[in-house]
Amino acid sequence: MPAALSHKRKLAFFSIPKSGSTSMKLCLYKLEHGAPFEGKPDDVHPHFKTYPVKACDFEGLDDYFKFTIVRDPVKRLLSSWGNRIFEHEDLLKYLPKRLDKRLRFFLKNRFYKTKPSAEYFFRNLESYQKANYSIWHHTVSVKTFVGEDLSFFDKVYRLEAIGELEKDLSERTGLDIVLPREQVGGPKVLYDELPSDVQSFVGDYTRQDYLFLKDFYSA
Repeated sequence: MPAALSHKRKLAFFSIPKSGSTSMKLCLYKLEHGAPFEGKPDDVHPHFKTYPVKACDFEGLDDYFKFTIVRDPVKRLLSSWGNRIFEHEDLLKYLPKRLDKRLRFFLKNRFYKTKPSAEYFFRNLESYQKANYSIWHHTVSVKTFVGEDLSFFDKVYRLEAIGELEKDLSERTGLDIVLPREQVGGPKVLYDELPSDVQSFVGDYTRQDYLFLKDFYSA
């Protein structure tokens, strides 16, 4: 089951990486266990793992409040560069530990830089996705994590309007719910700052997500 569940509160959160997922999971942990999560915020994810969904994952949740948080596709994609590469160092962290395996890895993936510029990263995004699971996980289409039909959810929240989610959860739980702001570290890059060829790639890459989220965002 890829949904992050609070059985006590009958909540089922289907998380999309780089869309408020860490903040919401920290909130769910506190609701489920009655105490805040202790440790680094990123360490909450093993308690509520995020997997690609299958049709069967939506079964057995009829009496749960099912929701997700969506984000502007370009902003979500651009944030993956600064946060996952520089804040979490995913391109360095998940390299093979043994020297011989690491050398073979770089021979096979000659493009691979552990601290690429935004331009270099997005020009080589598909290669990075194949070489590093975390990069794939944080940049793949949102449909990977919520399925093909948003009508399954009782409510879909825009990240920019997170106050609405806080209000709904407060009413459902009888508690004062305020989501923490997490995973905001790392350098930032704006779409307008990218070279024209990279802008074109980013636009093409996110087009299907904009069509899928047409009721929430426009390209």
